[in-house]
Amino acid sequence: MDRGHPVVAVRRRNQYGRHGAGPRGVARAFIETYGTPGIGLLKFSALLVVVVAWAWFDDRRATAVLAGFALVSLVVVASNAVTLAGL
Repeated sequence: MDRGHPVVAVRRRNQYGRHGAGPRGVARAFIETYGTPGIGLLKFSALLVVVVAWAWFDDRRATAVLAGFALVSLVVVASNAVTLAGL
């Protein structure tokens, strides 16, 4: 069977869900559900949690909170770059 055959596409969709497999499928599902404002709200909420935690903890733990947020941000940026490179 050719990869472009409709039966293959249906099987692939059923196997991985409506949006396909991997991070691109998750990103597409999120964008279709919440749109651009939802992504902005999610990022703002994450930043708000970081600011509250940073203000709440002592210097050593506040630094750990910022380092953790920086690490998560780097992972997200790398994931977005990989996703965009695959488009």
